[in-house]
Amino acid sequence: MKAVDPTMFHTWAPVGQTPILTHVGSWKKISVIGTITQENLYFQIVKGAAKQEDIIHFLKSSLRNIPGKLIII
Repeated sequence: MKAVDPTMFHTWAPVGQTPILTHVGSWKKISVIGTITQENLYFQIVKGAAKQEDIIHFLKSSLRNIPGKLIII
């Protein structure tokens, strides 16, 4: 698998057996910051390790765009 390959695959397996896909990703490191609501999933992908400013930017954006109270864990 290359970094430009799609992340969605179609596969098959005999009935009752879970299909197993094996691959080696070519990314050295990515981080995902996410928020889950009852209606949606919001996320941001960051190249490399997420830094303090990435988290602050994501949280400020979440406060602006997601209505109601937010619980941050």
